[in-house]
Amino acid sequence: MFKFTPKIAYCDYLFKNFKIPYTLTSESFATCTNLTSVSYMFANDDTSNIIGYIPKRLFYHGGKTVSNTYEYAVDLSFDPTEPLKDANGDFVLDSEGNYTYPEVDNTQTINISYFVPNTKIVNIEGCF
Repeated sequence: MFKFTPKIAYCDYLFKNFKIPYTLTSESFATCTNLTSVSYMFANDDTSNIIGYIPKRLFYHGGKTVSNTYEYAVDLSFDPTEPLKDANGDFVLDSEGNYTYPEVDNTQTINISYFVPNTKIVNIEGCF
């Protein structure tokens, strides 16, 4: 019914108190990318005439995955200014007889990805 209606924006009360039994299917409004309000669209004052269940992705309009990378500093649990010690507790010296210090990289990187749906629906009050 709504397959080729991309300009539709408001479906408020469209099937409210609809007396004929009907079935809802996934992605029924997939091309209705301007849909902003569906309040009381399938509401019924008496017994609902929806056959079956309310499918997931009923108002699905696709989306995109967004990925971001963040770097942050980590609090070190050791003193990087203290020379390294071996298993016996002796200081580790380099080939020239100098103390060896730990190499410090206190930055961590985290990647976060999340899905952002392409929907403009802001009013779904009492839809079912």
